[in-house]
Amino acid sequence: MVNKGVLIVWTGLAVLYAWFSAQRQVEHGDLYVFYISGIRFIAGESLYAGKASGLTFMYPPFAAMVHQILALFSLKTASGLFAAFNFIFLGVSILFTWNWFRLRWQFSSITVLLAWLLCGFYFFLNLELGQNNIFLLVFTLFALELWLREKFIYAGMLLCLVIFFKLTALFLLGWMLLRGNLKFIVGIGAGILICLIMPVLFRGIEQSVQDWKDFYLYFFRFMLAGHVYTDLRNQNLGATIIRLLCEPTGKYPHATVNLFSLQVIEVKSIIRYFQYGVMILVSGWMIVRRLQRQPLTLAEPALFLCLSQLFSGLTWNQHLVMLLPVSLIILAEFQRRISIQNSLSLIILGSGSLSAKLFLGTQIHIYAYSVGLYTWILFASALFLALLILKQDKSALLTIPYESNHATIQGGVDGRNTTDH
Repeated sequence: MVNKGVLIVWTGLAVLYAWFSAQRQVEHGDLYVFYISGIRFIAGESLYAGKASGLTFMYPPFAAMVHQILALFSLKTASGLFAAFNFIFLGVSILFTWNWFRLRWQFSSITVLLAWLLCGFYFFLNLELGQNNIFLLVFTLFALELWLREKFIYAGMLLCLVIFFKLTALFLLGWMLLRGNLKFIVGIGAGILICLIMPVLFRGIEQSVQDWKDFYLYFFRFMLAGHVYTDLRNQNLGATIIRLLCEPTGKYPHATVNLFSLQVIEVKSIIRYFQYGVMILVSGWMIVRRLQRQPLTLAEPALFLCLSQLFSGLTWNQHLVMLLPVSLIILAEFQRRISIQNSLSLIILGSGSLSAKLFLGTQIHIYAYSVGLYTWILFASALFLALLILKQDKSALLTIPYESNHATIQGGVDGRNTTDH
């Protein structure tokens, strides 16, 4: 339980932060896009045809339906309410990760604290920019916990809610399907129906069908075609490789490395086939592990979370809150193999690199973006997690300890009987 005094202080901070955010809100940024999408949803207008302050709404119609709550208020009031909501979910994410990883999985307190030190910058950006990734992280972890507790239908429904806000959650869905059972598929089906039908109740069938057509026309078809947004802020694998190998593009052409002056269209094709190959290989690997009844480990979903950010169409810094559970697992392994002091040194060094703009200046920060600093952190993390899985590590920190029929269905949950904390 949360200490009453802490709860009062956190609530007070949320109110103070909400007031501060409301005072400086202008007609620009992510929150304004959410706000306009809610207005358009209520008015029956196209959600995707126009831009809000130069920014495009890139979420499924279900997200706009939720955003209509913001549109019931003035922009200033909506900004304050959303800021309070974000700040409260920041507290929930801290509490959940502290209890889930420290108590249930026996991660040390220093591991959890160091992970938050490493990833805190991403959470700050979500608060600063009015983004929704914090509550999506919380819902994702809740869905994973429900899945591990064999509440498959509820897990599927909750994960669908995340997917209808951010399509990158499809990667974790893929892992759960490969390692899950029919009940989870039922939950996914129910979640899809709910997220499809609810907007229809507000917009009608005809407009809802048009919304999905527009979503495909203005956004999704570019993803399917392998379109790469090469702005240096985009830290997915495709954007980084193109900046490294191709002619200068994007908002900061002077920061493009351009090692070989290759043609963008050729590199895009190679990247797309590489990503397909990796996902087929990793998915096949998970199927083999299931057939061989290999134990589930936390490294498996963490690997898929890494791949979701590497292969996503857009990977801004604020999206990398999903690296928090990844960081926790990697740090736990570091702490098990090397001293806490060395782990702390690594994290301080990592935190400095992640805050390059603050410590080293704008130009070095731009260069770090150009060469894909965050991309290679993701890539190295994915490789490390893959090695952990390959080693069949039976560490109590990693092996999922739930014992039930799930072990037979899943093909290898460790058979220890662990009571819930």
